[in-house]
Amino acid sequence: MSTSPAPAGVALLAEDAVPRRPLATTMWMGVGRGRGATTARLPGGGWRRAEQGPAGPVLLEVRPTADRVVLQVWGPAATEDVHAARMLAATRRWAGLEDDAAGFADLVAGHPVLREPLRQLGVPLIGALPRAAESFGRAVLDQLVQGLEAARSTAQLVALRGTPAPAGLWAYPTREALGARGRAQRTPDPVPSVTVPTGSAGAAVGDGPLPRRDGARRIVVRRRSVAGGASALPPGGRGTSPAIPPLPRVGNRCVTRS
Repeated sequence: MSTSPAPAGVALLAEDAVPRRPLATTMWMGVGRGRGATTARLPGGGWRRAEQGPAGPVLLEVRPTADRVVLQVWGPAATEDVHAARMLAATRRWAGLEDDAAGFADLVAGHPVLREPLRQLGVPLIGALPRAAESFGRAVLDQLVQGLEAARSTAQLVALRGTPAPAGLWAYPTREALGARGRAQRTPDPVPSVTVPTGSAGAAVGDGPLPRRDGARRIVVRRRSVAGGASALPPGGRGTSPAIPPLPRVGNRCVTRS
């Protein structure tokens, strides 16, 4: 059935096709460049997503054609058939092919606000991520920080605790990986202050708090202890990962107000 090129280093585990229909509008979630990207756009309007598998990361693919939508699961050849079938079912849900929109148009037909978006955009298809833990984690970060910051924060989390997958993607961390990191970070020691750059590049850094913002409360940047008791930032004043710099209120820093 498949005529698309195979991703390097994986085997085709499962495949299906359905008559062409609109796809979920949320399939772009996780798209990015470099470390921490869980989703990629494919030529022709298709999508590819990395997911955790029992024998190693797998790739879920959705490829629209002229008259159908092709669903594929790629991964290690050692993956058992029962797990491949589950991943194929997860691919259907991710693409929104199991969304039941029956009655939605009638529900909003009399609403003065929702009626116009329905006319312009049609019935919304939301789909579902394969794991509830990822849906919850992304929702939490989206509420802590907004827009591009939330996407960058999620990518940083995936790069730190996720699993590298074929085709340059990353699989979102498992609950065990996230939980193990949380336990490892707990410490009864006080949170030391971080050295904060002052002035232009190459200027001296100070150990004190950040200056007051608009004459209001001062903001103190702190982080947990690391091995050897060091509390200074790496060279250049950046975070632990040069590829994905840490963000305020996310990652290995926390912001407290005093």
